[in-house]
Amino acid sequence: QIDTDNPPTFTGRLFAGIKYGKDNHNVAVSIAIRTTDKRVFVETLDCRPIAQGNGWIIDFLKSADVEKIVIDGANGQSLLVQEMKDFGVRKKPVLPKVIEVIEANASFTQAISSKTVCHAGQPSLKNAVCNCDTRTVQSNGGFGYKSQKDDIDVSLLDSAILAYWACSKAKTGAKQRISY
Repeated sequence: QIDTDNPPTFTGRLFAGIKYGKDNHNVAVSIAIRTTDKRVFVETLDCRPIAQGNGWIIDFLKSADVEKIVIDGANGQSLLVQEMKDFGVRKKPVLPKVIEVIEANASFTQAISSKTVCHAGQPSLKNAVCNCDTRTVQSNGGFGYKSQKDDIDVSLLDSAILAYWACSKAKTGAKQRISY
């Protein structure tokens, strides 16, 4: 959690993580951005019922300066991708493979331990993080997250993990040095 009296300074562009929940009820959107002190700041924008449509997601993606968009959840990916094309969102989204989602979960867990990820203490995100367990993904040690309670939607956490993963993997523009 960040110190809200002395918030970090952000640098670079936004990265968006979109997760369609496994229960086919909700879709969550989170963002991530680098800070000048080399951490990644994550924030959940919203989690809404899938039945409300993707218009709110499209509106955000069209208005924000997003570097990369990651979308996970077979129950909504293809529909959102088509709507992005139809409504003029120019960024081609990343549709992660299972192995990449496993990598994202592992890197996020390491970032928590090393304190290289930060957030503003959003109650909904804290609630999702504090009320989840790991679940096995594939048989080679991969893991994801599942809710401990029926009324807690882990897609909030999953979307933040996807945004974090995209941001942390992005190349930072190193300043070019020219000497003669």
